Amino acid sequence: MTWPLLLTLSHAEPVTLVPVDPHGRLVEEATWRTPAGELAVGKTTVDLPIGHHTLAVTAEGFFGSTVELDVAEGRPGEVQVILGASQVVLTDRRIVIHDAIYFETNKAVIKPESHELCRQTARLMIEHPEVLLVSVEGHADERGGDSFNLDLSTRRAAAVKAFLEANGVSAQRLRSTGWGEQKPVVEGSDEEAWSQNRRVEFLVVERAD
Repeated sequence: MTWPLLLTLSHAEPVTLVPVDPHGRLVEEATWRTPAGELAVGKTTVDLPIGHHTLAVTAEGFFGSTVELDVAEGRPGEVQVILGASQVVLTDRRIVIHDAIYFETNKAVIKPESHELCRQTARLMIEHPEVLLVSVEGHADERGGDSFNLDLSTRRAAAVKAFLEANGVSAQRLRSTGWGEQKPVVEGSDEEAWSQNRRVEFLVVERAD
């Protein structure tokens, strides 16, 4: 763990940092940072120099957050930050979404109920600039002709890519492709199998770290 130089200053006051989830439960793996580097993990008390500070807190499975605080002489303080849970998680090789992206039937139009999931995906990419390139990949189920499925999955992947760009992700960090019905994840010819095979995936192609 790296400790920023500012913690060695003598004129400081104790500040308790408390990261919690929307239900008020402590997020023990949350990491606090200052512009100078990593500060602490979980709930902890640190000495901060008197003055104004900006702290960032992140945790896997949650949205990152920042907090502004003023440390005054003789006034120990506590900072509690509520981290909103995310349906999107970054792993080494992909961005995992804990729901499907839904489209209008036989169209490349994202349904409104999937807009928040797509916005969360965009926000995760913005919060992780080390992810340099993501491939948005569309897949279809076995119903319909091969050429139709390939075209539909290609257009749906492109629609998701466009949505991410409209929500702040640089076009240089995205590409899209469609696979039609070529890469099913389960076998079967029923609605359960179709719903799993009809999907959009986010593969991490290149990252700085």
